[in-house]
Amino acid sequence: MLGQIQTVSDPTLSVGLVDCSPNTCYRVLIGVDFSAASFFEFVAVVGFIWTLVFFFLYFLKIVYVVTRVPWLIIDLILCAVWVVLYVIASIVAATKGGYHSSMAAAAFFGFAAAIIYAIDLALVIKNYVSLKKITGDTPHQTVPAASDDVY
Repeated sequence: MLGQIQTVSDPTLSVGLVDCSPNTCYRVLIGVDFSAASFFEFVAVVGFIWTLVFFFLYFLKIVYVVTRVPWLIIDLILCAVWVVLYVIASIVAATKGGYHSSMAAAAFFGFAAAIIYAIDLALVIKNYVSLKKITGDTPHQTVPAASDDVY
């Protein structure tokens, strides 16, 4: 078994080829759709980057200074997009993952992320509606003007 490639023919296992050397043992997985894993990873990484960008925009109070950009509408659209993408990626991970626990965990945490983004979407919509009632028009700023006290 050392340094040899063996084919495992047990139908209950999802391992096709095993290459064991003295220090390591490599397996080639059969039955995992890696395109599903790649799509899920893409959605997770890009969603994380956009969330970090918006976190720093709010943390550094750039949204308070740049009032000409409709931050609330951009946030609303991005939250809706990430809810849809996370639901799609989680469904794909759950259906294409087979019996692999890593894909099941990805699907679970993907649905959890979709729920969190949906909660954020509901809060953004609530904020948008309340600002629309106050201003009487489509709000182009998400926060009070820079001259107001914001503390």
